Amino acid sequence: MRYHVIRTYLFFVILFGGWVSCVKPYNPPALQVARNYLVVEGVAIPSGDTTVITLTRSRDLSDTTSFLPETNARVFVEATNGQGFQFTETSPGQYKALLSLTPTLTYRLRIVTRLGHEILSDYEPVIETPPIDSLHWRQDGDVQIFADSRDPNNNTRYYRWEYRETWEYRSYYDSYIGFENGILFYLDSTQKIYRCWDSAVSTRVILGTTENLGDDVILNQLIATVPQASQKISAKYSIEVFQYGLTRDAFTFWDEIRKNGSEVGGLFDPLPSQLLGNLQNASNPGEPVIGYFSVASRERKRLFIDNNQVINWPPKNLDILCTPIITTADSAIYYLYTPKLLPAYYITGGGLAIADAFCVDCRLQGGTNRKPGYWP
Repeated sequence: MRYHVIRTYLFFVILFGGWVSCVKPYNPPALQVARNYLVVEGVAIPSGDTTVITLTRSRDLSDTTSFLPETNARVFVEATNGQGFQFTETSPGQYKALLSLTPTLTYRLRIVTRLGHEILSDYEPVIETPPIDSLHWRQDGDVQIFADSRDPNNNTRYYRWEYRETWEYRSYYDSYIGFENGILFYLDSTQKIYRCWDSAVSTRVILGTTENLGDDVILNQLIATVPQASQKISAKYSIEVFQYGLTRDAFTFWDEIRKNGSEVGGLFDPLPSQLLGNLQNASNPGEPVIGYFSVASRERKRLFIDNNQVINWPPKNLDILCTPIITTADSAIYYLYTPKLLPAYYITGGGLAIADAFCVDCRLQGGTNRKPGYWP
């Protein structure tokens, strides 16, 4: 429907654009109706890991803001026997708690929004997720990462995966030189800016099922693809994969999300169809709530890939951008007061090479020079 509206709008702009010199902007009614429904995202982890529930508002087609957090809500997980756990809002729209749930009980999510609306989920069983057997990869140009898993009790059948990628990369120059207040100096180990790390989380819905198989075994489930020559494997790459067991109803919900195009987005994006889960607005039953509340243990596994393990992985060509200016140390001071330039290296026999800051400071490519604690 939204694409039909947009095409119609463009048609009339083109048709009448030549007849009038001043066109009054047209805002189709579909773009004016506010449909900022509550979106609930998260899985209750029975024990061990922190549970994170994210509350946001869905976006209209005309919205330019990509993230609309629902703040100042009260969030609870409650059991059928009356046991309850309250969450704490740790950042806008993000609520956390460390739970200790009983596997034989069922649990629901209860939310009281800042406007006083009470949101209730259905009571859901605790799903015991089987471990990830292995993560492995292969390269055919791009690098593809796969997961294997099995439930020897044949109880799980429905699976969902998420992941977090982290990668080490280097600046064009391995500079050990700093410049501050008119002084050149050697950087110590905590100041060096030629080695950085960046990260990203999965955005597409990854599902698998063994519903039609005799054994509850997942083999070669595609988790992620790293395009050939990507900076992600320019030095060292890591992917941590998270696995959740699902009920059949939860699988159906996430499968609808996937079919509606969430391979390129998530629950925060404008949705082309109404995707309702197991949550209801008890205070206003006519107002939809988007999301599905599940209770499942989370299994995780990490994989590393080094640059020397892949083939035909050329680095980004920065030769022209990073061509240095050769000067003396004294003359370089005048250049270095320009924030776009940084010292790159000393020249044997005297002199200093300075270059574009992007080629020297790896943080300018979006990462941080703080090494993750789990990094080898």
